[in-house]
Amino acid sequence: MDPLLFDVFDPRGFRVYLSEERWSHIMDGHPEIQKVDLIKRTVESPWFISADIQDNLAEVYYRKGLMPGKPQLYVRVVVRQGRIITAYALGNLKKGEKIIWMSGSS
Repeated sequence: MDPLLFDVFDPRGFRVYLSEERWSHIMDGHPEIQKVDLIKRTVESPWFISADIQDNLAEVYYRKGLMPGKPQLYVRVVVRQGRIITAYALGNLKKGEKIIWMSGSS
């Protein structure tokens, strides 16, 4: 197994981890995510989690206000069965995604 950069639990108690290989992918394709901490904070304390519209095994974690100089952007982290697949910044929730968990819910 590829070495892990972090291994944490989301607010629902599900394990989520980021491997070095996936971090390399994120840095190559999405350089706006400059720090592992942006991803970790999004997973540990998302504003909401949605079901991915393209992959029925994936969930998407969103958190706003973490991007340096661009607080209006969301950090979007795609997780499949506990493994972070990718992460990037975007302005809005993707159309068609259904929110399955919101901050403040139990």
